[in-house]
Amino acid sequence: MLILPFTAAEDPLRIMPMGETANHDPPKGHPGIDFQWEGSATVRASLPGEVVEITQPEPNDFAVSVINGLFVVHYKHLGSVAGGLGVGDEIDYGEPIGNPMSIQGTPMTMIHWEFGTYEMIGSGDSRQIVRTIRECPLGYFSDDAMRRLSTLWTVEANVTPAFPDICSGYYSDPSHQLHVGPTASSAPETSAASTTTTTIAPTTTTSAPLVRWNTNSEKEWTPSSDPPPCEPFEEVFSVFPIDTNLLTQFARPGRTGAVGTTPIYIAHGALRADNSQYDQIDVKFPADGFSLYAANRRLEEAVSDEEQVKLLFHHPCGIQVWIDHLAKPTDRWTSIIEDVPVTTSSQITFMPAGTHQVQAGEVLASGIGHEHHTYLDFGVYDLRNKNSVAEMIANEWPEYHSTGDYAICWSTFFGPETQQLLEALPAGAVDTSDYCQG
Repeated sequence: MLILPFTAAEDPLRIMPMGETANHDPPKGHPGIDFQWEGSATVRASLPGEVVEITQPEPNDFAVSVINGLFVVHYKHLGSVAGGLGVGDEIDYGEPIGNPMSIQGTPMTMIHWEFGTYEMIGSGDSRQIVRTIRECPLGYFSDDAMRRLSTLWTVEANVTPAFPDICSGYYSDPSHQLHVGPTASSAPETSAASTTTTTIAPTTTTSAPLVRWNTNSEKEWTPSSDPPPCEPFEEVFSVFPIDTNLLTQFARPGRTGAVGTTPIYIAHGALRADNSQYDQIDVKFPADGFSLYAANRRLEEAVSDEEQVKLLFHHPCGIQVWIDHLAKPTDRWTSIIEDVPVTTSSQITFMPAGTHQVQAGEVLASGIGHEHHTYLDFGVYDLRNKNSVAEMIANEWPEYHSTGDYAICWSTFFGPETQQLLEALPAGAVDTSDYCQG
C-alpha cells in the first residue's frame, strides 16, 4: 500500500525512528519518522489520494496532508510545496509533494512523515483534520520499500539501546495498531538498486496478522491480508438484537428516504418497538467472532438530549454489522468508547483492530432511540462482494459507495420463525427493498 516518499536515487542518509528515543520520551515519543538528506531531494507521494490540507506553520515550513479511504499521510517540515499542487488535487504514487526543509546551520534537510487514520470536520475545501491516530507503517510498506528501509536503518546515536527499532514503545504494541504483520502490496516498486534480501519484520507481533477491512480510494472494501473464510450467514448469526415480542415495525434494508427535502439512501434496516419504554430494552450482539471497528456518539438536539451511539463491528472474514441509536450503553461499552467525542454529526471514530471483542448475546445497551422514537438501526454488510444493485448505487446514489453497494438483506439469518415474523410486520413509509426480494 505504501511506498517510500523518495526515489532510490535520493535515499536519505539518516532516519529518526518512530516511538521512544533518547530525545523523545515515552509513552508515545516521536509520532512519525524523520528522513534526513545532505542537500535537497524531491519528496514524493507514498500513497495515492486526495490533498486535503496544505498549511504553513512557520516561514519556509510547509505541511501537506493526503487522504486515501481511512488513511492519511502527513508530509511535514517541507521547505517548499510542489508547483501547482493544491487542496482537492488527486495525486498518484510517486508524484512530487515538495522539497525537504533545511536544517538551520547545517547542509542537511529533512521531512517529518506520519501515517495513520484520521478524524475530519467540515466539507469541501474547508475540511480540516482534527485528529490523527498514528500507526506504525511497517506492515503497510511495499516489499521494495521494506528492503530499502532495511538497508537505510542503522542504530543511530540518538536512539537508546532499549529502543533499537524503527517502531518502538507505544507504536510496537499490537493493541495500538490497526494492522499488524506484513502484507503483499500492489504499490509500484521504485528501486532496483538495492540488492539486499534482508527484510524488517514489523515490531508489533510475531503471530498471524490481524485482518483489517478498509475502503480504498474507489470506496471499495479490501482486506489488509488474506482473510479467513466466512461461515454461512445463517450459522454466523444466532441472537436477534432485541426481543422480537416488542417489535411493531421492520423498515427493510435497501430503501429510499429523506432528511427534510433531501433524498437519501438507507442501506440498513430499522426496528421499532413503539409500545415499549425506550430505556428498558436490552440490545444484544447477534454473533461471535466480531470486534469493534468504529464508533460514533452524538446528540440529535432537535428531537432529544439522549445521547445516541452507533457501533460498527467487523468479522475478519469480511462481514460488517452496523448498530445505531443505542441508548444507555453498558458499563463495559461506555468505558470502551469514552474517548470518542460527542458531536452532532454521524462522523465515526475508528478503533484499533481486534482489540474490543464482542460475544453473541452480549448486552451492548439497555435502551434504543429516545423517549419520542423507540427504534434501532441494524445493518449487515458483506464486504467481500458488491451486491446486486451496486451498479444502480454507482449511477443514482454515488455518495453511498461502500454502504449501499455492500449491504444485504438479513431477515433470513435468524431462522424461519423470526423471518416470518419480520416479513409480517409493517415496513413504514417505504414498503419495498432493493435487497430483500420475495
